Amino acid sequence: MFTEPDTWTGGVVEAWVSFPDDVVLPPALDALWGHAMLDGPYSSRDMEPVFQRRLPRERWREPVYDNPFNRSDDSLSRTYAVVRLADGSRVPASVAVTDDLTEPIREIGIRLPLGALERVRDMSAFETEGGLPDWFDGLVEEIYGLIRSVWNAAPFEKGLIGLDASMYSVEEVLTDPYWQEVVGVVSTVDGRLEWHPPRGRASDDG
Repeated sequence: MFTEPDTWTGGVVEAWVSFPDDVVLPPALDALWGHAMLDGPYSSRDMEPVFQRRLPRERWREPVYDNPFNRSDDSLSRTYAVVRLADGSRVPASVAVTDDLTEPIREIGIRLPLGALERVRDMSAFETEGGLPDWFDGLVEEIYGLIRSVWNAAPFEKGLIGLDASMYSVEEVLTDPYWQEVVGVVSTVDGRLEWHPPRGRASDDG
């Protein structure tokens, strides 16, 4: 799974959320790694998870001290997971934690590479310009469910969920109709979680 050829290649379907300065990350990580959707964390993508021990809780918070604009680079990830999808499929994922008080930046990101998804999903729609596969919306909603459990434990300020979401800021997505097709915005508004899914749909989820 982790070590199969091309697993970590291509784009990603991902979520990135940013936390305010007064929120500590351990409760968010407890919610993330305690979710039934995730199996992990594991320390290496160069060894199959069956041959690794899950990291102990004190290593869940693996800070990434780097320029946040480089966050799309998988080398920043410190832990890895197996994601269990609703249909029973299992897909590798990388998880990054940024906790840099000098900026300050507090972020958690989870990324499912298209190279791995290709083994369990039909990718032919991506070959059509502007095309999206039928499964895309459902996968984004599954990831949103995971991110909502994180918010319930440690409310974050804002985030993005979708295709190559880390390439853009929340503000850019909100003003660019093209990226609204493939990236959704999640944010805290008046103490409640608001979710604007991709493809131009909008809904509130309190």
